Amino acid sequence: MPDPHQLIPEVVADLPGYTEGIAFDAEGTAYVSAGRDPGRAHAVYRLRPGARPELWLALRIPNGHKVLRDGTHLVAADGTLVRVTAAGRMVDSLTHDASGLAFRRPNDIALDGHGGFYFTDPGPSGTPAREGRIFYGDSAARIILAHEGLCYPNGLVVRGDGRALYVDDSCDGRLYRFPITLPGRLGSAEVLATIADSTDAGLDGMALDREGRLYIAHNGLGMVEVLDASGRRLARYAAGNRLASNVAFGGPDLGDLYVTGSPGEKFGPGAVYRLRLGVRGRGSMATPPP
Repeated sequence: MPDPHQLIPEVVADLPGYTEGIAFDAEGTAYVSAGRDPGRAHAVYRLRPGARPELWLALRIPNGHKVLRDGTHLVAADGTLVRVTAAGRMVDSLTHDASGLAFRRPNDIALDGHGGFYFTDPGPSGTPAREGRIFYGDSAARIILAHEGLCYPNGLVVRGDGRALYVDDSCDGRLYRFPITLPGRLGSAEVLATIADSTDAGLDGMALDREGRLYIAHNGLGMVEVLDASGRRLARYAAGNRLASNVAFGGPDLGDLYVTGSPGEKFGPGAVYRLRLGVRGRGSMATPPP
Protein backbone atom coordinates (compact mmCIF):
# COMPACT_ATOMS: atom_id res chain seq x y z
CA MET A 1 0.00 0.00 0.00
CA PRO A 2 1.29 3.51 -0.79
CA ASP A 3 2.65 5.94 1.78
CA PRO A 4 -0.23 8.21 2.93
CA HIS A 5 2.09 11.23 2.75
CA GLN A 6 2.78 10.61 -0.94
CA LEU A 7 -0.74 9.83 -2.16
CA ILE A 8 -2.56 12.91 -3.50
CA PRO A 9 -6.33 12.65 -4.17
CA GLU A 10 -7.28 13.58 -7.75
CA VAL A 11 -10.56 15.26 -8.70
CA VAL A 12 -12.53 13.12 -11.16
CA ALA A 13 -15.78 15.06 -11.34
CA ASP A 14 -17.56 18.06 -9.84
CA LEU A 15 -21.32 17.76 -9.36
CA PRO A 16 -24.08 20.21 -8.40
CA GLY A 17 -24.87 18.51 -5.07
CA TYR A 18 -23.30 16.52 -2.25
CA THR A 19 -22.34 13.14 -3.68
CA GLU A 20 -22.99 9.64 -2.33
CA GLY A 21 -23.46 6.01 -3.28
CA ILE A 22 -20.89 5.47 -6.03
CA ALA A 23 -21.08 2.15 -7.88
CA PHE A 24 -19.59 0.73 -11.09
CA ASP A 25 -21.26 -1.48 -13.67
CA ALA A 26 -19.64 -4.34 -15.62
CA GLU A 27 -18.30 -1.91 -18.27
CA GLY A 28 -16.59 0.31 -15.71
CA THR A 29 -19.15 3.13 -15.88
CA ALA A 30 -19.66 4.88 -12.53
CA TYR A 31 -23.00 6.00 -11.08
CA VAL A 32 -23.02 8.71 -8.42
CA SER A 33 -25.88 10.00 -6.28
CA ALA A 34 -26.02 13.77 -5.82
CA GLY A 35 -28.19 16.32 -4.03
CA ARG A 36 -29.42 17.01 -0.50
CA ASP A 37 -30.16 20.73 -0.62
CA PRO A 38 -33.87 21.33 -1.42
CA GLY A 39 -32.77 24.02 -3.85
CA ARG A 40 -30.59 21.69 -5.92
CA ALA A 41 -31.43 18.92 -8.36
CA HIS A 42 -31.52 15.47 -6.79
CA ALA A 43 -30.33 12.84 -9.24
CA VAL A 44 -28.07 9.91 -10.02
CA TYR A 45 -25.38 10.85 -12.54
CA ARG A 46 -23.55 8.56 -14.91
CA LEU A 47 -19.79 9.03 -15.23
CA ARG A 48 -18.24 7.46 -18.32
CA PRO A 49 -14.43 7.51 -18.58
CA GLY A 50 -13.32 10.71 -20.30
CA ALA A 51 -16.84 12.18 -20.51
CA ARG A 52 -18.73 14.82 -18.56
CA PRO A 53 -21.26 13.67 -15.93
CA GLU A 54 -24.72 13.05 -17.39
CA LEU A 55 -28.02 12.88 -15.57
CA TRP A 56 -29.21 9.27 -15.46
CA LEU A 57 -32.12 9.23 -12.97
CA ALA A 58 -33.96 12.02 -11.14
CA LEU A 59 -34.64 10.84 -7.57
CA ARG A 60 -35.23 12.53 -4.22
CA ILE A 61 -32.20 12.27 -1.91
CA PRO A 62 -30.52 9.31 -3.63
CA ASN A 63 -27.89 7.47 -1.63
CA GLY A 64 -26.46 3.92 -1.74
CA HIS A 65 -26.32 2.15 -5.10
CA LYS A 66 -25.53 -1.33 -6.38
CA VAL A 67 -25.62 -2.90 -9.85
CA LEU A 68 -26.92 -6.47 -9.99
CA ARG A 69 -25.58 -9.23 -12.23
CA ASP A 70 -28.56 -8.93 -14.60
CA GLY A 71 -27.66 -5.26 -15.21
CA THR A 72 -30.48 -3.76 -13.17
CA HIS A 73 -29.74 -1.25 -10.42
CA LEU A 74 -30.79 -0.84 -6.78
CA VAL A 75 -30.73 2.71 -5.43
CA ALA A 76 -31.52 3.78 -1.86
CA ALA A 77 -33.45 7.04 -1.49
CA ASP A 78 -35.80 8.94 0.80
CA GLY A 79 -38.25 6.33 2.15
CA THR A 80 -37.62 3.82 -0.62
CA LEU A 81 -35.38 1.45 -2.53
CA VAL A 82 -35.89 1.72 -6.28
CA ARG A 83 -35.12 -0.86 -8.96
CA VAL A 84 -33.98 0.68 -12.23
CA THR A 85 -33.04 -0.63 -15.68
CA ALA A 86 -29.59 -0.01 -17.15
CA ALA A 87 -31.18 2.72 -19.27
CA GLY A 88 -32.36 4.58 -16.16
CA ARG A 89 -36.05 3.58 -16.28
CA MET A 90 -37.61 2.93 -12.89
CA VAL A 91 -39.11 -0.56 -12.57
CA ASP A 92 -40.24 -0.70 -8.96
CA SER A 93 -40.23 1.21 -5.69
CA LEU A 94 -39.92 -0.75 -2.44
CA THR A 95 -41.18 1.12 0.62
CA HIS A 96 -41.72 -1.46 3.37
CA ASP A 97 -40.73 -4.95 4.47
CA ALA A 98 -42.84 -8.13 4.34
CA SER A 99 -44.45 -7.30 7.70
CA GLY A 100 -45.48 -3.81 6.57
CA LEU A 101 -42.70 -1.96 8.42
CA ALA A 102 -42.07 1.25 6.47
CA PHE A 103 -38.57 2.34 5.50
CA ARG A 104 -37.41 5.76 6.71
CA ARG A 105 -34.32 6.70 4.72
CA PRO A 106 -32.45 3.69 3.29
CA ASN A 107 -28.77 4.52 3.25
CA ASP A 108 -26.28 1.99 1.92
CA ILE A 109 -26.54 -1.42 0.20
CA ALA A 110 -24.42 -4.60 0.24
CA LEU A 111 -24.78 -7.64 -2.05
CA ASP A 112 -24.69 -11.08 -0.40
CA GLY A 113 -23.91 -13.64 -3.13
CA HIS A 114 -27.30 -15.37 -2.96
CA GLY A 115 -29.01 -12.87 -5.21
CA GLY A 116 -30.01 -10.83 -2.16
CA PHE A 117 -28.87 -7.67 -0.43
CA TYR A 118 -28.63 -5.96 2.95
CA PHE A 119 -29.27 -2.28 3.51
CA THR A 120 -29.10 0.14 6.42
CA ASP A 121 -32.02 2.36 7.43
CA PRO A 122 -30.89 4.81 10.13
CA GLY A 123 -33.81 7.16 9.59
CA PRO A 124 -33.60 10.94 9.19
CA SER A 125 -31.67 13.18 11.57
CA GLY A 126 -33.42 13.45 14.91
CA THR A 127 -34.57 9.83 14.99
CA PRO A 128 -34.39 8.58 18.61
CA ALA A 129 -31.16 6.78 19.51
CA ARG A 130 -30.81 3.00 19.03
CA GLU A 131 -33.61 2.77 16.47
CA GLY A 132 -31.39 2.20 13.45
CA ARG A 133 -32.21 -0.90 11.40
CA ILE A 134 -30.65 -3.35 8.96
CA PHE A 135 -32.92 -5.02 6.39
CA TYR A 136 -32.39 -7.94 4.04
CA GLY A 137 -33.97 -8.47 0.62
CA ASP A 138 -33.85 -11.82 -1.16
CA SER A 139 -33.59 -12.45 -4.91
CA ALA A 140 -37.33 -11.82 -5.26
CA ALA A 141 -36.97 -8.52 -3.33
CA ARG A 142 -38.95 -9.90 -0.37
CA ILE A 143 -37.58 -7.80 2.48
CA ILE A 144 -37.27 -8.72 6.16
CA LEU A 145 -35.87 -6.94 9.21
CA ALA A 146 -32.44 -8.46 9.93
CA HIS A 147 -31.36 -6.37 12.95
CA GLU A 148 -32.43 -3.33 14.96
CA GLY A 149 -31.06 -1.38 17.88
CA LEU A 150 -28.06 0.46 16.41
CA CYS A 151 -27.88 4.24 16.64
CA TYR A 152 -27.07 5.30 13.06
CA PRO A 153 -26.04 2.27 10.98
CA ASN A 154 -24.48 3.55 7.79
CA GLY A 155 -21.91 1.79 5.59
CA LEU A 156 -21.97 -1.97 5.20
CA VAL A 157 -20.38 -4.75 3.15
CA VAL A 158 -20.51 -8.56 3.10
CA ARG A 159 -17.16 -10.25 3.72
CA GLY A 160 -15.59 -11.97 0.73
CA ASP A 161 -16.46 -15.45 1.98
CA GLY A 162 -20.11 -14.48 2.59
CA ARG A 163 -20.01 -15.46 6.25
CA ALA A 164 -20.02 -12.04 7.90
CA LEU A 165 -21.53 -8.58 7.48
CA TYR A 166 -19.52 -5.49 8.42
CA VAL A 167 -21.57 -2.44 9.49
CA ASP A 168 -20.39 0.88 10.87
CA ASP A 169 -22.30 3.27 13.12
CA SER A 170 -21.93 7.00 12.51
CA CYS A 171 -23.05 7.85 16.07
CA ASP A 172 -20.24 6.22 18.01
CA GLY A 173 -17.56 5.32 15.47
CA ARG A 174 -17.99 1.60 16.01
CA LEU A 175 -17.32 -1.02 13.36
CA TYR A 176 -19.40 -4.17 13.89
CA ARG A 177 -19.04 -7.66 12.48
CA PHE A 178 -22.19 -9.80 12.34
CA PRO A 179 -21.92 -13.51 11.54
CA ILE A 180 -24.31 -14.48 8.72
CA THR A 181 -25.94 -17.77 9.72
CA LEU A 182 -28.33 -17.91 6.76
CA PRO A 183 -29.22 -15.34 4.10
CA GLY A 184 -30.83 -12.50 6.03
CA ARG A 185 -30.12 -14.08 9.42
CA LEU A 186 -27.49 -12.35 11.56
CA GLY A 187 -25.83 -13.60 14.73
CA SER A 188 -24.66 -11.47 17.65
CA ALA A 189 -22.59 -8.43 16.74
CA GLU A 190 -18.91 -8.08 17.65
CA VAL A 191 -17.30 -4.63 17.92
CA LEU A 192 -14.11 -4.83 15.84
CA ALA A 193 -12.99 -1.22 16.24
CA THR A 194 -14.02 2.17 17.57
CA ILE A 195 -12.84 5.16 15.53
CA ALA A 196 -14.41 8.28 17.00
CA ASP A 197 -12.20 11.32 16.49
CA SER A 198 -14.69 14.16 16.64
CA THR A 199 -18.31 14.88 17.49
CA ASP A 200 -18.62 16.39 14.00
CA ALA A 201 -17.30 13.29 12.24
CA GLY A 202 -18.70 9.84 11.59
CA LEU A 203 -17.92 6.62 9.78
CA ASP A 204 -19.74 6.29 6.46
CA GLY A 205 -19.62 4.06 3.36
CA MET A 206 -17.13 1.22 3.03
CA ALA A 207 -15.56 -1.21 0.57
CA LEU A 208 -13.31 -4.29 0.66
CA ASP A 209 -10.21 -5.22 -1.27
CA ARG A 210 -9.38 -8.78 -2.29
CA GLU A 211 -7.09 -9.23 0.71
CA GLY A 212 -10.02 -8.57 3.07
CA ARG A 213 -8.96 -5.05 4.08
CA LEU A 214 -11.73 -2.54 4.82
CA TYR A 215 -11.76 1.01 3.42
CA ILE A 216 -14.14 3.33 5.31
CA ALA A 217 -15.02 6.92 4.42
CA HIS A 218 -14.61 9.07 7.55
CA ASN A 219 -17.10 11.87 7.03
CA GLY A 220 -16.06 15.17 8.57
CA LEU A 221 -12.38 14.27 8.86
CA GLY A 222 -11.73 14.03 5.13
CA MET A 223 -10.06 10.66 5.51
CA VAL A 224 -10.34 7.06 4.35
CA GLU A 225 -9.61 4.60 7.16
CA VAL A 226 -7.98 1.29 6.18
CA LEU A 227 -8.43 -1.61 8.59
CA ASP A 228 -7.52 -5.26 8.46
CA ALA A 229 -10.09 -8.03 8.99
CA SER A 230 -9.57 -7.92 12.77
CA GLY A 231 -10.27 -4.17 12.97
CA ARG A 232 -6.66 -2.98 13.32
CA ARG A 233 -5.98 0.30 11.55
CA LEU A 234 -3.38 -0.08 8.81
CA ALA A 235 -3.43 3.35 7.21
CA ARG A 236 -5.33 6.63 6.91
CA TYR A 237 -5.48 8.40 3.54
CA ALA A 238 -6.61 11.91 2.67
CA ALA A 239 -9.95 11.54 0.89
CA GLY A 240 -10.06 14.80 -1.08
CA ASN A 241 -13.61 15.41 0.13
CA ARG A 242 -13.71 16.73 3.71
CA LEU A 243 -17.18 15.22 4.01
CA ALA A 244 -16.17 11.83 2.62
CA SER A 245 -19.38 9.83 2.24
CA ASN A 246 -18.67 6.62 0.33
CA VAL A 247 -16.00 4.62 -1.47
CA ALA A 248 -15.81 2.11 -4.32
CA PHE A 249 -13.04 0.46 -6.30
CA GLY A 250 -12.81 1.09 -10.04
CA GLY A 251 -10.36 1.74 -12.84
CA PRO A 252 -7.84 -0.67 -14.39
CA ASP A 253 -7.65 -3.90 -12.38
CA LEU A 254 -9.84 -2.21 -9.70
CA GLY A 255 -6.71 -0.56 -8.32
CA ASP A 256 -8.21 2.91 -7.78
CA LEU A 257 -10.44 3.93 -4.88
CA TYR A 258 -13.13 6.53 -5.67
CA VAL A 259 -14.46 8.75 -2.88
CA THR A 260 -17.73 10.69 -2.89
CA GLY A 261 -18.90 13.55 -0.67
CA SER A 262 -18.19 17.26 -0.60
CA PRO A 263 -15.03 19.33 -0.23
CA GLY A 264 -17.05 21.88 1.78
CA GLU A 265 -20.59 21.68 3.09
CA LYS A 266 -23.20 18.94 2.90
CA PHE A 267 -25.68 21.29 1.25
CA GLY A 268 -23.17 22.64 -1.25
CA PRO A 269 -21.59 21.26 -4.43
CA GLY A 270 -20.12 17.77 -4.38
CA ALA A 271 -17.19 16.01 -5.97
CA VAL A 272 -15.68 12.62 -6.72
CA TYR A 273 -12.01 12.01 -5.96
CA ARG A 274 -9.71 9.15 -6.96
CA LEU A 275 -6.93 7.57 -4.91
CA ARG A 276 -4.49 5.54 -7.01
CA LEU A 277 -3.84 2.88 -4.38
CA GLY A 278 -2.63 0.16 -6.72
CA VAL A 279 -4.24 -2.59 -4.61
CA ARG A 280 -6.53 -5.39 -5.83
CA GLY A 281 -9.98 -4.09 -4.96
CA ARG A 282 -13.33 -5.86 -4.93
CA GLY A 283 -15.69 -4.30 -7.46
CA SER A 284 -19.17 -2.93 -6.87
CA MET A 285 -20.74 -6.03 -8.48
CA ALA A 286 -18.51 -8.53 -6.64
CA THR A 287 -20.41 -11.04 -4.54
CA PRO A 288 -19.29 -13.85 -2.25
CA PRO A 289 -19.65 -17.41 -3.53
CA PRO A 290 -23.16 -18.77 -2.89
